[in-house]
Amino acid sequence: MATLPKLPEPEKRRRLRSPAYPFINLETAIKRAREFYEKEGRNAAPLKVAVKHWGYEEKSSGGLQTAAALISFGLMRDEGTSDTRKLKLTSSALAIILDGRPNSESRANAIKTAALTPKIHQQIWRRWGNSQTSDANIKHMLILELNPPFNPNTAETVIKEYRDTIAFAKPDESAIVPLGSDDLESEIERDHDAAIGAHMQSQVAGQPEAKLGPVSMLAGPRPIGSSIPVTENCVVSISASGEVTQKGITQLIAYLTLIKGSFPN
Repeated sequence: MATLPKLPEPEKRRRLRSPAYPFINLETAIKRAREFYEKEGRNAAPLKVAVKHWGYEEKSSGGLQTAAALISFGLMRDEGTSDTRKLKLTSSALAIILDGRPNSESRANAIKTAALTPKIHQQIWRRWGNSQTSDANIKHMLILELNPPFNPNTAETVIKEYRDTIAFAKPDESAIVPLGSDDLESEIERDHDAAIGAHMQSQVAGQPEAKLGPVSMLAGPRPIGSSIPVTENCVVSISASGEVTQKGITQLIAYLTLIKGSFPN
């Protein structure tokens, strides 16, 4: 009796991972930043200590996601790796939680900037800004137009968080959208029990190094940069620490133009 050929095993179905989005809206994130400040002030604190200030256990997914959300809004930055990882409030967070002046314009502007710092918020804002659009329209963009796309089950949560944040911050058409890459690959969400270190490594260190073309930079308080081969034997590295603005890029271009003549042909 002839032996039938062994059929290849079916490929394991890969779960669709949505790009990262803030776990909490901006108003709640600012409250969490204030709670951290009341315990730690301007000092850094270990991640496992920080999450307890928010009522979470050390390895709770909610604590890790809250920390990631504050980092996404530019309210916190992380230092160190693995067990030595610490969290610290940024100057933007301090400007928001410590400015007690009534009707402070600078505080309002800091809140508007924070609202548009998460990359998925930038994508939606650049498409519609303050113009009214339906949830169905935004959902279509999230699940069918972005690369990578959002899981349909996640899209409605993203839309609610975004709308809550925009309603709180009230950005107008003149609001500054922080300079950022349109590529959402760097913010693919990890499983809910993944360490925040892996999450942040994927946002910055995990970015594919540029081979040719423009520099890809992410906005925010963490050091950023890229390496660009300009000749066969020369690679130029550009890095930045702090928020990258259009004005800053213009100044960089002007400086490079100024020193261009000092290099050999």
